[in-house]
Amino acid sequence: MSPVDDTFISGSLDKTIRLWDLRSPNCQGLMHLQGKPVCSFDPEGLI
Repeated sequence: MSPVDDTFISGSLDKTIRLWDLRSPNCQGLMHLQGKPVCSFDPEGLI
């Protein structure tokens, strides 16, 4: 969840990440990733 707006990113076991906007019922972006899973969090909301 972003501290600066209404967006968040979700990750799935199918190696995709999705960008969501809480003001919309639909996914706003989709990326298919290769390689090993990685997770990161920036409490300042800068990334």
